[in-house]
Amino acid sequence: MGRKSREKRERNHTTIAQHERKGKNLHPPISKIENLTKTSWKDNRLPEFLWIGLIIHLNERLVGLDYIRQISKYFYDRNEELRPEELSFTSIAAMPDEQIESFYNFLFKELFLAEELKPLLIFNSLPKKDLLEKHISLNDEKIEIELAKLYSSVANMIDHQSQLATDCRWARIYYLMIKGKLHMGSEAENIFYYPQQGDMRRVRPTIRACENAMSLMGKQNVWVEKFWTEALHNSPCWDLNVKEEEESDLTPLMMPNLNEVENTIIEHFYESRSTSAIDAKHEAAFAFTLYCLDILKELTDSGIQNGITGRLGLRTIAECYITLAYLVKKNDEQLWLSYRSYGSGQAKLAFLKIDELEKQPQFVSLDTLEALANEDQWQEFSNINLGHWENSNLRAMSETARVKDVYNSYYDWTSGFAHGQWSSLRSMEFTICGNPLHRLHRIPNENKKLPTTVGDAADLCNKIIEILFELYPNEKVPLLNMT
Repeated sequence: MGRKSREKRERNHTTIAQHERKGKNLHPPISKIENLTKTSWKDNRLPEFLWIGLIIHLNERLVGLDYIRQISKYFYDRNEELRPEELSFTSIAAMPDEQIESFYNFLFKELFLAEELKPLLIFNSLPKKDLLEKHISLNDEKIEIELAKLYSSVANMIDHQSQLATDCRWARIYYLMIKGKLHMGSEAENIFYYPQQGDMRRVRPTIRACENAMSLMGKQNVWVEKFWTEALHNSPCWDLNVKEEEESDLTPLMMPNLNEVENTIIEHFYESRSTSAIDAKHEAAFAFTLYCLDILKELTDSGIQNGITGRLGLRTIAECYITLAYLVKKNDEQLWLSYRSYGSGQAKLAFLKIDELEKQPQFVSLDTLEALANEDQWQEFSNINLGHWENSNLRAMSETARVKDVYNSYYDWTSGFAHGQWSSLRSMEFTICGNPLHRLHRIPNENKKLPTTVGDAADLCNKIIEILFELYPNEKVPLLNMT
């Protein structure tokens, strides 16, 4: 059909069946863990270990890791009371000023790490920044150079599973291990000689799990949020126009034989009718088909297939298909009449409500509503059903009709666009900011184009046409094709 085939993705998530239902909520398996505390490498710990990330990232990796070993040994050679609790910037700043001065002398006069750590001076909220400024300075004319170092380093460590993030998390547990505050058991040797010993497919996850467990006991530092606030205000947002659905084809699709199919179906309506009396089944079956073809025509003709309204149209076609499939599956003439009567009652309800309004809406004619409410019988004889016409719901109907796959594919997500749910609003109106110093926050999207809905809509329309011609057979079934 002109669309890219999609291979089955490797799952790294729990399935719906693995969730536990409690009332109207589905709970993931992880929610069963008692006293679970959420932690965030990006939000809470990255700023604390950014100085380590700068050292590793701005050097050859093994060279940078060796600097961390030398720094750890520097502290190891001092008395316990003169060592920082850990290698977070807050812990280092908590040392007596004299010890901080001594450490900075080591960093800049023995390891010569001034160029790597200059970007830290961009942040006025940095703990004890005045002591750092005694050893290195920031030239305002070169601030863009230091920002570039920050952008690159943070971009490479913002993902908690990235190599640089794992290296920083290794530095944290390595220091505590040689300090005698952390015992790694059989993994100790692999941690000590990281990354040149051991199976990294096992060692790296061990490092992250251990560091994360340590973070559950840590406290949130005030300066970390100040860091992110300064980063937001002191650097611009970047609109990358990220394609969040990279495999999706955004090319508008056309339906060259749509009018031909529609005309064939209209001709078949006249050929297959058997009475001028109310024929709820015949009229509804053809109405479903023609209505959905009209929606498809609007999707292709007005250029809305890549937008919000395209999703509303697709949702409507899906609902029509499920309803028609259900009516056919039940094969009950009275049910077709119930469906029709419900619609007449809804026209009556809308007419009565709008008739009482002082200012009436412009999108509908009151005369039209009144005519529809009275078409099959005088509206005074018509009941108004305030529930569902089948006392059911679309999901249950899709199961009965054995078309639950259509419900799962097209109804839930498109309904979010109809009801203004957050995820749908976000997918259309926002994109990811490309500035890593902004924590991948959201900014207004200037390229508001979503994958086309026409291909899926045409598939559903063809399913509807097939049902129609099963009800009212003809030698040839006119199906849609796409270009």
